[in-house]
Amino acid sequence: DLPVVEKMRAIFGARVEKTEMTTRPVRIAGLNPRDGTIDETDTLSSLGLLYTPTSRSNLRLAYGKTLARPTFKELTDIRYEDVFTLDTYLGNPELKRTLIDNLDVRWEWFPRGREMIAVSAFYKKLSDPIEVVFTPSTGATQPQNVDKGKVYGVEFEFSRGLADLGTFLKPFSLGANVAFVGSEVSIPEAELASIRLQEPNARTTRDLLGQSPYVVNVDLSYARMASGLSATLSYNITGERLSLVNFGSLPDVYEQPAGTLNFVYAQRLTDRLRLKIAAKNLLDSRREKLIGLSDRDLVYESYRTGRTFVVACTWMFE
Repeated sequence: DLPVVEKMRAIFGARVEKTEMTTRPVRIAGLNPRDGTIDETDTLSSLGLLYTPTSRSNLRLAYGKTLARPTFKELTDIRYEDVFTLDTYLGNPELKRTLIDNLDVRWEWFPRGREMIAVSAFYKKLSDPIEVVFTPSTGATQPQNVDKGKVYGVEFEFSRGLADLGTFLKPFSLGANVAFVGSEVSIPEAELASIRLQEPNARTTRDLLGQSPYVVNVDLSYARMASGLSATLSYNITGERLSLVNFGSLPDVYEQPAGTLNFVYAQRLTDRLRLKIAAKNLLDSRREKLIGLSDRDLVYESYRTGRTFVVACTWMFE
């Protein structure tokens, strides 16, 4: 962490990571599964520039290299069936880890106290990203590496007290985080050839698996420091996102938006005793995954997760 010029610092470094993953399924009569192996050494470098034009604002520029590894389930060459959904899953011993180049720029302003307003832009370049594909020829879903992908977007964030709107609102604060995201990965050549048998002008890319086009988080907080009371009501929702790729021209499966509302209450009872009450997923919105056809949507999966309530007391020892 070194000064560069007046009001600017550079934070840089590198981390070396060694990855050794091996799966050796048991051989039984009639089956000869393959071993899965990943043996790689990666140097993950990072560089950040921090410019502070005023005592209450920052401008940040950062680059960092990261990686994502497959799970043992994904790397193991075994076939098994989910007892609830009856879906069949097939591991892939040829999987590689994903390398990611991350570039971010962020402007921050701190009007007063803990209040903050920030705007960010980001870009991520992915090499060998992993996605899950259903292949009719095998009757199973299987993870696979695709050649490359990218994720990019902007993010807006703020946390602000509400005292300016009235004295009675002084204990309240409002926070929000909103991101708009674009993503794409390349479609493998064999799959693209199958798609173009039905759609000659089909795109060569598709959305990144699991990436929503938008994410919204909003929270309203109440705090009385003197009495040790605090409460937070938070809401989260994400946009429609790709959940499962169907090989070839079959329509893909998309997870639909479902809002989540949570409430947390905390109270200091004595110098050492704390009470906490939490209620999660109060809306209990239905979770749905759909297959979009030209004339209608087919329900691939639909369920509710239920609400969760927690009451806890904590004793602080000296």
